[in-house]
Amino acid sequence: MRRIGVVVGLALGAFVGSAEASIPPSYRVVVVSADKEAEARSEALVQYMSAWDAFARVAPTVREHEVRACLQVDDFPGCVRGLVPTPEHWQDPPHIVIRAEAAGPGRLTWTCVGSGAYRPPTDAQQVEVDGRTAIFGDGEDQTAALRAAIECVRSAALESSRP
Repeated sequence: MRRIGVVVGLALGAFVGSAEASIPPSYRVVVVSADKEAEARSEALVQYMSAWDAFARVAPTVREHEVRACLQVDDFPGCVRGLVPTPEHWQDPPHIVIRAEAAGPGRLTWTCVGSGAYRPPTDAQQVEVDGRTAIFGDGEDQTAALRAAIECVRSAALESSRP
């Protein structure tokens, strides 16, 4: 039960004062990596956060193989932003592409990218997170890991949101 409170609290805490505070936001999340293990661990963390209502995961419309091709480009975020559609309506779920890389035992580096249509990226869109602690930990360590991961996703979503 504590885990539910932690993840939902993180998600809702990001939207305090907004009309969306009672409903988790919806995101079209794509996880890609040149490292299959880092991709699988990251996918598990995204699924975990979604299962605990940090956000609702909606099927992406961007083609994964096109996004995956951006892994070969020096400017990954720039390449992805050229592929990620800007939501047509303010209620349409934004796309978030997560580039996952291994950063040591259990640790992941995420680069979270949105459309870039309305806002520039922030430092929160490049994080290192301990995936094991985020999913299997408890207390403040788990909260910190989940907070970093959800802030990366949320910051990327804000790129596609009108101010």
